[in-house]
Amino acid sequence: MALRFPQGSVSSLISLAAGAITASAVALAWLPLLTESAQRELTNEAHHMHTLVRLAQSEVQQHPAGSLAEQQALAEFQTTSSVDAIWLADVDGTILYSVPTKARPTVDVGARIRELCARPSVADKAGLGETIAFMTDAAALRASCLPTLDEHTPRFLVVLAQNDTWAPLARSRSHATNKLIFLGAVVALIVILGIRWLLAPIQKISMAAGQIARGEREVRVAVRGPEEIAELARAVNALASSVEAREDEIRGRMEVVNEISSMVAHEIRNPLQSLELLTTLARTEPDPATRDNLLTTMEQEIRTLEGVVQRVLRSSGPLRIAPAASDLVAIVHRAATMAEPDARRRKVALLVQAPGALEARVDGSLVRRAFENLLHNAIEFAGQNPPGQVTASLTRHGNLVRMLVDDDGPGVSDSEIARIFQPYYSSKSGGIGLGLALCKQVFDAHGGSIRYETSPLGGARFVAELPMEAVSAPSAIEKGSRA
Repeated sequence: MALRFPQGSVSSLISLAAGAITASAVALAWLPLLTESAQRELTNEAHHMHTLVRLAQSEVQQHPAGSLAEQQALAEFQTTSSVDAIWLADVDGTILYSVPTKARPTVDVGARIRELCARPSVADKAGLGETIAFMTDAAALRASCLPTLDEHTPRFLVVLAQNDTWAPLARSRSHATNKLIFLGAVVALIVILGIRWLLAPIQKISMAAGQIARGEREVRVAVRGPEEIAELARAVNALASSVEAREDEIRGRMEVVNEISSMVAHEIRNPLQSLELLTTLARTEPDPATRDNLLTTMEQEIRTLEGVVQRVLRSSGPLRIAPAASDLVAIVHRAATMAEPDARRRKVALLVQAPGALEARVDGSLVRRAFENLLHNAIEFAGQNPPGQVTASLTRHGNLVRMLVDDDGPGVSDSEIARIFQPYYSSKSGGIGLGLALCKQVFDAHGGSIRYETSPLGGARFVAELPMEAVSAPSAIEKGSRA
């Protein structure tokens, strides 16, 4: 099983390890200096002891060996020099007498004295090796030895000083050690804080990457720290911007797909409703000629649906028209024929007023679909309070053809007039909001127009105008619709 650290512990371990390594490096660099200082202090102490024993040797040489004067001189020297004890021993290491008397050890130290006094002594090179430690009944003493230079009675002079004389050295070493520990701790702390400061951006970058993975937007990381980490932060920021741009692009494409789907659904829904009604009528129609006419109309509606699908497949932008010589009166009557079954079902009287013929160069299929949308829209609102009434008229005014569709429904409120031609706006329950928007798109594409007025019947009137010679002017759909 792989070992997993809790979040944040890895950076902590790295920081602590770096701090420990740094503190160890400082200690290793400091220890030689500390050792050298201690060695110097010990050498100075050895020099001091050697000086004392030489002075004591000088005192002994001024008096006869073993005389009371010699003992008194040593006692006086012991007092003035503040040493702890002075021993006079023979060549075997046996102590002849001690100053003071109580400093004589109770155990045999002859071997230690012989070992000490057998060492060569060079005054200018005296060191710690010229001293030796003695444990007496009173305290632990340090000793240094020189011969008395008495040719007739060879003896050894031993000067002992208590270890208290080493206290300054101990304090110095303790002080240096404390400094070392403090310095190491400070350096380690600085290193730990520095590494955590360096690693902090990486943790923030990791958090930012997690937010981007969860789909959050506007996630950015402050660019700071060493160049490598700053470059990583810039890369994460660039990634976030790229992901957001890609999401916006996908969202835009989805909106286009949804818009096209809604348009197709709206364009197909009305013909399908008409086909359903025509199928019902054809099934129950006893007259063969009438039934044949209904079937012919159904075939035309199927071709109309195929035309809608083909236009969608060819569409790559605003609506484009294919003007051709068309009889607008026939187009209006055919639209009314398709809307009549819906009018009967809703108990709405549908009346069409048009001249015998009116030729114009328009896209007949699109104009019929737009006019049919206006009729279905009027029938639906007029049928809310049956019996209803819808009238459609077609007249020529100079170079323009005017189409009017009136109903006696509730009409359009003042607050909605400015929005009824916007895609996806609908005041009807379940309305897609594309009917009037598509009508406006068709008339605009022909160089014409459509507007809303209050109808003399009390409801809505839609006034559409088309030029006799269509001017191809592709137009984009605006936002919203009443239907």
